[in-house]
Amino acid sequence: MAVPSIEVSIAFATDPAATPTWTDVTSYVQSVTWRRGRAHELDQYATGQLGLLLDNRDRRFEPEYAGSPYAPNVVPMRRVRVQAVHSAVTYPLFAGSINNWAVDYPGDADHWLDSDVSVSGMDGLGVLALARLTADFAQHSSLTRIGAVLDAVGWPAADRSLGAAQQSVAAVSLTEASALSHLQAVVEAENGAIFADRAGVITTFNRHNRLRPSPTYVATYSDAGTLHYKKYKRGTAADRIVNDDDRILDVISIFFELRDEIDKCNRSLLTFAQIPIVLTNPVSDDLIAFLLLIEVQAKLRAANEAMQDVIELLCPDRFIRERRFYGSDL
Repeated sequence: MAVPSIEVSIAFATDPAATPTWTDVTSYVQSVTWRRGRAHELDQYATGQLGLLLDNRDRRFEPEYAGSPYAPNVVPMRRVRVQAVHSAVTYPLFAGSINNWAVDYPGDADHWLDSDVSVSGMDGLGVLALARLTADFAQHSSLTRIGAVLDAVGWPAADRSLGAAQQSVAAVSLTEASALSHLQAVVEAENGAIFADRAGVITTFNRHNRLRPSPTYVATYSDAGTLHYKKYKRGTAADRIVNDDDRILDVISIFFELRDEIDKCNRSLLTFAQIPIVLTNPVSDDLIAFLLLIEVQAKLRAANEAMQDVIELLCPDRFIRERRFYGSDL
């Protein structure tokens, strides 16, 4: 089976927000590693990380060297991408920005002319974490807010893929706030996700994405195929079972407590229905029974309302109600 080839390119002469012009540096790459994603599907996406080790014997990747063919653009925040080519098809693997060039001269007797440069990079989430916001935003949908924040920090419109909004967010005034922190707060209110995909596109999902598995198979594992079975171990921890607002185990516990309270109230009402009440004496036992009846009815109403809230948490798509979210009301 043919092995894909790896290509690494850097946009030396292009400003971070401009359309990149790529320079292929694959022939100088000694190693490349990257890491993207999240540890669990209920976690926030972490900033993707890239590591390159480049051959620097001619000093071309040395930031202070004026004789470099890339001078004076061997600087942080230059765009970088890693791609794989297989059967004449190119697949993106990582896209982001460089945040450090670390030059190393080993200096030993056998390799006194050797030099390496370790390049560290980050994906779009890292860039958004560095961006600072000072702006006023009106109340609007989460989709509109995310787009407004990306506009404010100059994120290219072509590098966005934003899911439909299901939530509204309150008006807010920000001063020197992290763009990423605010975006993560917005998508948390949406119960969605934000990440930079392998092509560098900032992507958001709304809450319904978790409920819609992809109908397209992206890989097939078999004993005879190119993707063979590997050891697979699966576990489910209680602290990973969550819903919109709280741990589902806690909600289920409240559900049963409320159910017992409602049953108790209903039994009390049944008892009262069998007792004739005649309000002739202001201090009679009948008046006390009547007041207790009112109290039981109030408890029953409160328990029924709380039960409706709990059922809504367990089955949010079956209810259309006014709900509180991210500092405001829908």
